[in-house]
Parts: sequence; C-alpha cells; structure tokens
Amino acid sequence: MLGEDLCMIMSDVTAAALRGTVDSGHFVSPYALKRPFGICTEFGQVVGGSFNVDIIQKLLNVLEEGIVNVSLAKISSLRGDEIESIQETYRIKFLDKNTFTYRTNWVLMAATYNKRFLIDNAFESRFHIMIPSKRLDSRLVMHIHNSKPFTLDGDIEYRFREELKKDKPIDCSVKLPNSIYNLNISMRDLSSIISDILCYRWWGIELDDDTIVEMANKHVKYREEVWKTAADKVFDIISSEFKTVEEIEKESGFSKRTVYNALKELRASKDIIDGKVKYKIM
Repeated sequence: MLGEDLCMIMSDVTAAALRGTVDSGHFVSPYALKRPFGICTEFGQVVGGSFNVDIIQKLLNVLEEGIVNVSLAKISSLRGDEIESIQETYRIKFLDKNTFTYRTNWVLMAATYNKRFLIDNAFESRFHIMIPSKRLDSRLVMHIHNSKPFTLDGDIEYRFREELKKDKPIDCSVKLPNSIYNLNISMRDLSSIISDILCYRWWGIELDDDTIVEMANKHVKYREEVWKTAADKVFDIISSEFKTVEEIEKESGFSKRTVYNALKELRASKDIIDGKVKYKIM
C-alpha cells in the first residue's frame, strides 16, 4: 500500500542505515532520509547477541526527537561541491569535516521473534507493539495457508499514498470517552488508541464509545502481558490453586522446559494430589 516512493524495505537496521556512509567515494545517505517509512523484516542487530550500543542510541534519537548527529571519518574525503550537493539533496547540515546532523520524521515498522528489546523501556515506550489476539496455532496456520491471497483495490492504494504525501497537518482531534481514564492507561496507550481510531476513520468507519473503551482495555492488557516474564505468567496460574505441569503448559502455551524453569525460579511448592504431582505458590 505504501509504494516504493514512500517506503523502503530492509532486512535489518544497521549502523549505516542510521549513520550513512561513503562507499567508493560516493555518499550513501541514512535510510531515515530516503523514504518516510521503513519496514525491517527482522530486528537482528538490535536484539541479537552482539548488542550494538551505537545502533540503539541512533535509533532512539530517530524515534524520539528525529534529530541525529553523526561522526563519520569517511566524509572528510568528500570535496566541497559534493558536500554542498549532499546538504541540498538530503537537508543534511555539516558541522565540520567529520560531523553532520539531520532531522527526520522516519516511521519504522519492525518485526522480531525475539522479545529481548522489550527489556529496554526506552524502546517499549517508542514502539506501538502489536500482539496477535489469537495464537498462531495449527488451525490458524491451516486457515492462512488455504486462504486466497489478500488483494487491495488499486484506487485505494493510490488514495492512501496521496493522502500521506499531502504537505499539510492531519486532523488528529479525537474525542475519547472519559471512562477510559479510569483504566491504568499510559500516554503510549493513548497515542496508539488515537492512531487506531484515525485509521478506522480513514476507511470510513466511526467507532462508538463502547468500542473505544474495549480497545483501551485491550491496549492496557497487551502492555501488561508484554512485560510479563514466563515466571510471572506461571505465577498467575498457580497462585490460587495446585496445577500439574501439563495444566500449566496448556494454560500458558509454554513448552515443558519453560514451565519447569519458571517453577524452579519461583521455588513453587509441590504436592501429590489425586495421584498427580501438582504445584502451587504457598
């Protein structure tokens, strides 16, 4: 839907994507300046074993204020006319022969199977984390596999891109029901709810107050679930009654190994009830 003129796809967020580089004498701009939207198919560099502090800091700069300072020795090899062209083309400001700064409103959509990055509250507070409302079990896999490919009318794609290209503020005024403030709602939840409402509105769908309150409840629940560890979830399951490992597996969706590790971490009490070994937090 976004189209090549608005969106670029990358396999990972690298230092060069945020810092830019000079390759064979030519300046390669940061990805954040090439297109307003970026889709990253796997957040490997950020959550992988080699935890790259420089990438994380640059990414937080992009996501927070959109102001990034880059120190890059290679740019000192560029000629004066090349620097002038770069400044005009990408709206980059060179501070000295090795340093430049830029502003961006880059929107990054990233996927990952690794929740390690959620440990850092700085990331959690800057991403709208999407959690499936239904577990991707075998029945859902079969349904997806057998479904026809999703297609979208070309006119809708065109209208969507043209709307995004408009150089004018978008009306983001949304009246929310006061009852949602009785929930344990954060500013991040609030901005996500408003974004969802505006998306529905763009498709011509107006949400009533009851639906908005239900949406708010889901956001709060999802946020709390994201921050729960395996031990937290197992604790909730066995805090009020004895359960077997099999029962805990079924309720949590965890593997047997994960359940045993959580029980060990919690130092859960165990007893034989009706001939079965069961666990409970005493």
